[in-house]
Amino acid sequence: MMDLDGQLKMVKPIPCIYVKEKTIRDWFAKLDSEVNEFKEAVLQGYHSLNRQADAGMIQGLSITNQPIDKISLSDFVQAARDFDRQKAYEQAQKWRIAEERADVVTVLTSMMRALNIDDKTVQEAQECVNQSNHRKGRW
Repeated sequence: MMDLDGQLKMVKPIPCIYVKEKTIRDWFAKLDSEVNEFKEAVLQGYHSLNRQADAGMIQGLSITNQPIDKISLSDFVQAARDFDRQKAYEQAQKWRIAEERADVVTVLTSMMRALNIDDKTVQEAQECVNQSNHRKGRW
């Protein structure tokens, strides 16, 4: 989503009411479940996306290793179709990872709200973490 200036619009997570009536064990069970779904999405995406990278090519483009006079028009058409399918699959993998990450952030945001920790405090803590990581050369 873009704002009027063409900048990426930051969408804040909206806390769920799920956590309000739950115990701390329920919170952690929900968080654990969402983190596991995130890890599964990352591992599945990593393996499928890096399989092509490790092979040094995207599926369907192996025709580039053949002499030009041996490649037919149908080979090019098929390679283009395979490439389009692969790109769509990669986008789906990336979307799933991003969606599972958003679920984790939403659970954490809900927990913060249930504990009466406001957005200002969370933002200040994030700024400290960012500064600490910067001092350590992590970005």
